[in-house]
Amino acid sequence: MTACIALGALMAGAPGASAAGVTGPNRVKPGTTVTYEAVDFPPNTQLQVLLRANVGDCECGRELKEFLTDASGHATLRFKWARRYYFSYLTPRLGSARWKKGDRFEVIAWDGADARAERAGRIGPKQGGGDELPVKRIPVNAGKGTLTIECPLATACEGTVEITGKKKAALVKRTRYSVPAGGADKVKLKLTKAGAKAVRNRDSVRGTGLLTANSGEQAKFTAILERN
Repeated sequence: MTACIALGALMAGAPGASAAGVTGPNRVKPGTTVTYEAVDFPPNTQLQVLLRANVGDCECGRELKEFLTDASGHATLRFKWARRYYFSYLTPRLGSARWKKGDRFEVIAWDGADARAERAGRIGPKQGGGDELPVKRIPVNAGKGTLTIECPLATACEGTVEITGKKKAALVKRTRYSVPAGGADKVKLKLTKAGAKAVRNRDSVRGTGLLTANSGEQAKFTAILERN
């Protein structure tokens, strides 16, 4: 009964103001693995995550596993998008249906109290502005920053990371990383003169991060350098 009440509140929206947010793709193909980023939630907190299908007057969707935020209130929500959703997320035995192109959805994250956020989108290929980049918050102190990198692969993830700001000016020096398979590691970054100056003048600086694997594959992310 407790779980039903909590999930019901998640669907309806919890009371209270919250600066929390969820970023990630707004166009999804069922059967693929997707990654969303939950940011500005309370630190070290379990998040309930629900995939809601907005396909009529029903509480359709799927309940996903819980995710734990880190000390900065950030959690990476990585999961495989199921090909079907339930007519009742609380009672799967009532039946299910396949996602169809154009179906609307919401990825909802909630801490069980006041912090709640969602990311809306549609089933189908990306259009318009495309997908949002994942967000990585990087605490900075004394000219150095710490970036947490996750490795979802069965083999170690190795390569380089760089972060640029306006006019593609480097905010940190290019740094090598090596993360064990299925794990996460904190990579120490050293700010450039331009990066140190930017952080010194503001509490936070936004830039574009680029991970380049030894294999040549690349992945971009939004980097937010935050002065401690």
